[in-house]
Amino acid sequence: MKSNTIIRNSNAELLRLVCMLMIVVNHFIVCCLNRKAFSLGYDSVPHGIMLFMDGFFLVCVNCFILISGYYGIRPKLRSFIGLYFICSFYALLLAVKTYVFDAPDISLGEQIWQMAVYALLPFSHLDSWFVSCYVALFLLSPVLNLAGEHMTRKQYLWLLVVLTFYNVYMGYIQGDMHFNHDGYTVAQFVYLYLISGYLRRYLSETTIRERRWKSFGWYMACVGVWMGITFYCGLGDIIDIYPLRNYWHAFFYNNPPTLLASVFFFLFMMSFSFKSRAVNWLATSCLSVYLLQHHIIGYTWLAEWGAMHSPWEQLAVLFPVSIVFMLLCLLFDKVRILLQKPLWMLYERCCKPITAWWERWMERS
Repeated sequence: MKSNTIIRNSNAELLRLVCMLMIVVNHFIVCCLNRKAFSLGYDSVPHGIMLFMDGFFLVCVNCFILISGYYGIRPKLRSFIGLYFICSFYALLLAVKTYVFDAPDISLGEQIWQMAVYALLPFSHLDSWFVSCYVALFLLSPVLNLAGEHMTRKQYLWLLVVLTFYNVYMGYIQGDMHFNHDGYTVAQFVYLYLISGYLRRYLSETTIRERRWKSFGWYMACVGVWMGITFYCGLGDIIDIYPLRNYWHAFFYNNPPTLLASVFFFLFMMSFSFKSRAVNWLATSCLSVYLLQHHIIGYTWLAEWGAMHSPWEQLAVLFPVSIVFMLLCLLFDKVRILLQKPLWMLYERCCKPITAWWERWMERS
């Protein structure tokens, strides 16, 4: 018997998985290089290769937000509760790791209290810049959606010009700490959300498909510019060439080559059209990979492993380790979903009237 289940398009879900793999690889590279600011003369040829490879991967976080803006966040209460459940589970794991394993001398009562606080207030205790910014974007999305729908094309373009001025010139180039100096901010997320909303509104799917390879070519060109400037600045660190090196923050998400590369890579990936249940199923757990890697497991083990192996060995296992690690995290999150199923049943039973009221209120708004 044929199933009548409609499978949604999987291009955005595949992009989520690809971007999450990029994040994992990027973090592993940072650990292998063992520093936040890089130069080509730092260590060795394989580390230089890793540095240049990272230029392809820096689009990852920006693309996640571009996906949200392209389809638009629908601020449903159920969606927010789902985000809360995910963060609560991993905040609880973080508390167990912190107060049970890393600090066993703390009294049992204190351990239980801290685990309860972490689980009930996950957004403020995960210490995750991405989660904090995304929650803010989620809450702002009704206003952003409304603005995007009611602005004319000229008004929308003017808004993007103004936001580009503040995010790129005032934030990145001038280093204004009060706005968005590095791209790890709510301002960056709002900026990207509105960019992809504009693309959705004024760039047809046919045009995106027709320009597939142009988008890929521009993505490669932007990465090439990033690599060229990084090489120049790294060389400047070695032989004291002055211009640019003091102003080039290669790993800031709002640097111009990375911003442009993110948009073009996003358009390239969105130009494909296919449907896959497996891809859609795995993509629902992408956030959990980030939370596990960045907050629960950490990078100490990788830094210790890297210190015991040569740079060429690090380079050789970079992708296999990243892929296996990511798959294990995705599968672990499926266990988390099963464990939290009773919470969803309780939510459906107790909070259905509240959910219905919220949906009606949002529709009227």
